[in-house]
Amino acid sequence: MTYESVKQVLLTYRGDNTTTSPVAVAGAGGLCGVVSWALIYPIDSAKSIYQRNCLMHQKGDAMTRPKIQFSNKRMYRGIGVSMSRSAIVNAIFFSVFEFLKKHINALEDK
Repeated sequence: MTYESVKQVLLTYRGDNTTTSPVAVAGAGGLCGVVSWALIYPIDSAKSIYQRNCLMHQKGDAMTRPKIQFSNKRMYRGIGVSMSRSAIVNAIFFSVFEFLKKHINALEDK
């Protein structure tokens, strides 16, 4: 949803809805990756903390559930790196996707 919405906004801003701009595709793909990590990162961090605590737990000891605090700054360590990587990967992925889609559609027209 994020990818298509941002792509359409960028194409509309450019004033040409008939052709897909590579810049719009890469920008929309990059922003899609950033938005997805912004939404999932706190949940992923909580899962990782829980898994770590389970692995450190000794068999036979009483295990208490960890208190997950989403307002804690430690929950967001590494978010910049993850978002940057995701933006680059998604920009490349969606650029390749649109390129292949364009060529496959051209085959159907023949």
